[in-house]
Amino acid sequence: MSKLGVAQDFSALHTLRIVRVVPAARFRQAGGNAMRYVTFRFDDGFIGGARKAATLLAPDRASFFVVADLVTGGTDLRDAPGFLGCDFGSVAQWREISAQGHDVQLHSCSHPDMSQLAPAEQLREVQGSLALVRTIHDGPYIFCYPYNILADIDLAAEGLVAGGFTTRSSDEPVQFNAIDGTADVFCLNSWAVRERHFDDVVEQLSRAVPDGSWTILTFHSLDGEGWEPWSSWFFARLVAQLRLLHYTIVTVAAMVDAIGQGRAGAVVQGASARAAVTM
Repeated sequence: MSKLGVAQDFSALHTLRIVRVVPAARFRQAGGNAMRYVTFRFDDGFIGGARKAATLLAPDRASFFVVADLVTGGTDLRDAPGFLGCDFGSVAQWREISAQGHDVQLHSCSHPDMSQLAPAEQLREVQGSLALVRTIHDGPYIFCYPYNILADIDLAAEGLVAGGFTTRSSDEPVQFNAIDGTADVFCLNSWAVRERHFDDVVEQLSRAVPDGSWTILTFHSLDGEGWEPWSSWFFARLVAQLRLLHYTIVTVAAMVDAIGQGRAGAVVQGASARAAVTM
């Protein structure tokens, strides 16, 4: 396919989100913690996928967790399986993503299984990753462990406001977080969703997730990049379905801040409180 054909296809995908606007009166209102929240979390920092996701989510925002050494090119990590030939952007490019209101956060320096590292090496991974993200924005800062394998690190002592993520895949039932102040922000639940489970993912998000909850959906990238990538077409459908289900789309940082301030029921970002879209 020509570059023009690809561009036309991608433009057509974006129009899926704007076929019909549902009046705001049809949205459930934030009575206490009555709303359901969802975050689109992308790991490893594929810049092309981040830009596509930002376009398909607009005017809502996502959370992107970047690997410092992939951004700086300081090691041969870019030649590793799953990363070879991919573009992980530059500090300047991630600043542009951050300036659009998206969450850009920490995902280690070299993407190791941190549970297998000595304590000093664990801290170097966190601190080096933090040093990079501090050149992108002024905080808050959140850490996501590579492979979703947690290690025994006091992230708060390193200046982070949240981190961890206990993740299960969509081969298993959906898991979510309470927004009543009981959630452990250093061990948040997330759900790694697979495109092949699309129908079941939508069904569970429709029927199995209660009001007063926050679901973090985990991806790597789109259109051939990363581990089990989604196509832009299916990703656009998922976003549209969640808006139709009256979910409010938030970033990890915004939701952690709201939980900490005791005002989760009032979090609203982008167009999620104003309009829903259908396919």
